[in-house]
Amino acid sequence: MEKRYGHFFTQHDAARDEAYNFLVRDVTRSTSAAPTYFECVHVTALGGKDTYTLVDGGVFVNNPAMCAFTEVMEVSKENNNKIHAENMICLSVGTGDSEKEYAYDNVKQWGIAEWIQPLISIMMGGASDATHYQLEQLFHTAGKPNQYLRVNSKIPDYVDNDIDNATEENLLALKKFGHEVAEAYDKQLNHLVDLIMKEEE
Repeated sequence: MEKRYGHFFTQHDAARDEAYNFLVRDVTRSTSAAPTYFECVHVTALGGKDTYTLVDGGVFVNNPAMCAFTEVMEVSKENNNKIHAENMICLSVGTGDSEKEYAYDNVKQWGIAEWIQPLISIMMGGASDATHYQLEQLFHTAGKPNQYLRVNSKIPDYVDNDIDNATEENLLALKKFGHEVAEAYDKQLNHLVDLIMKEEE
């Protein structure tokens, strides 16, 4: 927040330089510091010099799959492997789609106050969908469409997707939803596992 740029926690950077090495508790606390729900976090690298004030990365990268993709390419380039989509397997797991519809007659007269919450949801969902589209096209162009899988389903009516609803009833509903998503993607997930096992043989 102070330096106004996205900070990526990466294992290879941490191993190379203490300025990028952080305690796991600080990393997990930073990545869950959702604005309005949790306080922002002030963390210091183990090197002791660099400090950061951080909020949940979802505010600027709601779907980090493309970041992971480019990070792998960058690291492979540094190691002279030059990995590209054709020899990469990518599993992107979402937290569910909230496809709330907004009728024209309801939104046409909205002002700032009415637009704030819906606009955030629409922007984050749109950015996530754009990332999915880009990765889908990258793997398709590489001739390996089956090596990329996005697992994400529409959130059912029986689930309250408000981030602060931690009631036992809603946790059970989320668990049920999770099982349903796993079953819906069972064939594609097993295919991805088969590809990984084949690569390791």
